[in-house]
Amino acid sequence: MASKRITDHVEHRLVLGLADYPDPASGGAIKKHVECTYSNGQKIHGPKAHSFPHPEIVLSISEQDTIHWSSTEPFHITIPTAPSGLFFRPLPWVSKRGKDGLHHVNSGPMNPDAAQFMPPKGHSMDFKAFKCVSDTNPAADPTAIHLDPHIIVEP
Repeated sequence: MASKRITDHVEHRLVLGLADYPDPASGGAIKKHVECTYSNGQKIHGPKAHSFPHPEIVLSISEQDTIHWSSTEPFHITIPTAPSGLFFRPLPWVSKRGKDGLHHVNSGPMNPDAAQFMPPKGHSMDFKAFKCVSDTNPAADPTAIHLDPHIIVEP
C-alpha cells in the first residue's frame, strides 16, 4: 500500500480559559468571560469576539482540517449556523477530562460531501464556547459569558 505525505492538513489548537473583563451589556461591571488564546498568543473574549484582532481560522473540507480546544474548565462548543451534515460529529461538542487533567474536544473531520455546498471563497460561521456548570452537567454556566469567534469553512 502506498503512503502519502500530508502537508496541507491543519489542526488548529485553541486554549479556553476564564478571565474577568468589563461587560458593556451591564454598564461595565466586571464579569467572568470565556477567553480564547490562539497559537500566536492573541486572546479574545466575550460575545463580540470577532471585533478583536485575531488570526483567521480557515478549515478546509478537502484537507480534513480540525480544531482542538482545551481548557482547565469543562466546556461545550456549538455552531448554530453550521449546515446540517457539515461535520461527522453531531453538535454540541462537550469536552471530556483527559489523562492530563485538562478538558478537551476536537471538531473531528468534516463531511467531504459538504464541499459541494460551500461557496468557493468559504462560508463564515460563529462558534460558541460555553463554560459548563460542571464535569457532569454540560449546561452552560450562567456565571460566565460565552465566547463567539468565527471560523471559515472552505471546500
